[in-house]
Amino acid sequence: MTRILYLITDFDFGGTEKQLADLAQRLDKKAFQPIVVSLKTAGHAAAILRKSGIPVYALGMGTEILRKPLKFISALIKLEKLILDFDPDIIHTFLFRANIIGRVMGRLLRPGIKIVSTLGVWDNRYLPTLLERCTSSWADAMTTNSQWVKQQATATLRYPANKLHVILNGVDADHYINAMKDRNSARAKEGITTDEIVFLSVGRAALQKGYPYLLQAYSRIVKAYPKTRLIILGDGPDLRSLKSQAVRLNLDPKIFKGFVPNVEYYLAISDCVVLASLWEGSPNAILETMACGIQIIATAVCGTPELLEDGKNGWLVEPHNANDLAEKMQRFLDKAKDQTKNDIQTVSPGATTGITSLTRFDPAARAKNFIELYKSLD
Repeated sequence: MTRILYLITDFDFGGTEKQLADLAQRLDKKAFQPIVVSLKTAGHAAAILRKSGIPVYALGMGTEILRKPLKFISALIKLEKLILDFDPDIIHTFLFRANIIGRVMGRLLRPGIKIVSTLGVWDNRYLPTLLERCTSSWADAMTTNSQWVKQQATATLRYPANKLHVILNGVDADHYINAMKDRNSARAKEGITTDEIVFLSVGRAALQKGYPYLLQAYSRIVKAYPKTRLIILGDGPDLRSLKSQAVRLNLDPKIFKGFVPNVEYYLAISDCVVLASLWEGSPNAILETMACGIQIIATAVCGTPELLEDGKNGWLVEPHNANDLAEKMQRFLDKAKDQTKNDIQTVSPGATTGITSLTRFDPAARAKNFIELYKSLD
């Protein structure tokens, strides 16, 4: 039996956390023994795995290492013990901090261990890039979810292209299509009238998601189109400051719903999803939105243009550009004037929306690709 220690920076409920939880649950229990270790906390995603019998450990590492060095050291000691006690055959790391720490600890404690690192997003800031470059050679294989990230990693990190594998994210299309069946009743429950347009954004309340630009754009839209709503889902370190910005822009801070476990419910009541991210990998939110057949406006960053073709299956906008966001939101509203509110067509599994076929994002196929990669490391 192959023992796999999955190491992730935080295990609450973002896109990467969803993908890790799905992968761990799809492993053959007769062939693989997984555990999940979060450097920081173990929240909503952890509860799902524990119910399925997969152990999850949270090490309590603080966000700011220099301010709370004792928490950092304590977490490293706990991780050392877990690695030595569990004695994994493979350490598979997710997200920047876990990638760096997992490679270093794995090589120091178990020189012969196999290490896989997943680059979910590409952060081109100086320090993250430097640390990735210094430690990437200690990974036996890397994976990413977009060709764009692979190109950046091979060029910037000088990592061999034949060891960096593109494994696409998975989405359970049927789950989101079924949620759309309750669209009318859900909108009625929320008091949304038939002539109201709902914009939705999903993602952590953090710098990466570009919410300040979305708030600026929407503050202009709502003045011209008062029968619109904006809903933002996700918790994070910037939530308080974003609510303050909303108040300054004369927006209701209640547009921020925080973490919700049922994103599909909010997709079902929405007309357009807007993603203002400053950097990404291959956003889960886009795949989930496509499964629902809802319009998408997203920044043309990193792997997003691999999913959306501007003007065909969505609109692409410049990052850091509230004006461009507002223009595309207005374009959507103008288009919506000629349509009824309840005629949004769901996308059947296997159907093609623009350049993206949802069959390429089958979760079972994704798990199979990772299992084949694990076996190839022997």
